[in-house]
Amino acid sequence: VSAIDMATQPAALLPYLWALLIKNTGTATKDLGAIHYQRLTELLEKNKSGKMVTLPGGMVACREFDQIIFTHDDKGSNALSPVALKEGVLTSWGDYQFYLERVAKGGDNTLEELFLDGARLKLPLTIRSFKDGDKVSSAGKEKKIKRYFNKLRIRLSSRKKVPLVLSGCQVVLIGGVKFSDDFV
Repeated sequence: VSAIDMATQPAALLPYLWALLIKNTGTATKDLGAIHYQRLTELLEKNKSGKMVTLPGGMVACREFDQIIFTHDDKGSNALSPVALKEGVLTSWGDYQFYLERVAKGGDNTLEELFLDGARLKLPLTIRSFKDGDKVSSAGKEKKIKRYFNKLRIRLSSRKKVPLVLSGCQVVLIGGVKFSDDFV
């Protein structure tokens, strides 16, 4: 639902509209209290993208840019399990495929084909989901990965499906988004 459209509605009508929206998701509204409606209404304020409200019945309302999205709290089950990236083995992770091989001399780096300095890597490489607080090194500075996701308008619900390739604890690659300058 559009946060902009909801924000234009009269305040007295908002609890009714919230209850109607939640009921349409198949969740019972009998356990919703005034505090829940108040927190949902707070999501309509400016600069609230990324904020969440946990509701009874396992429902979560999340502000993603100019939308309010209702989902069932699945305790992060949309995150894929970490896997080790092994040399010479095609590894699938979600919609992505990775292949690690040693070459004598690399070419131009792109987000589809990345040549890394083997002397700088700590093997094995690991592929895992994004976690809050993850950072990547770019031009000698560490930047939060969340900033790249926000800039590219990648929804919160999709972020756990973007693979991070790690060497030890350092992010080498954000799948389809950015690679670290420290390893090329």
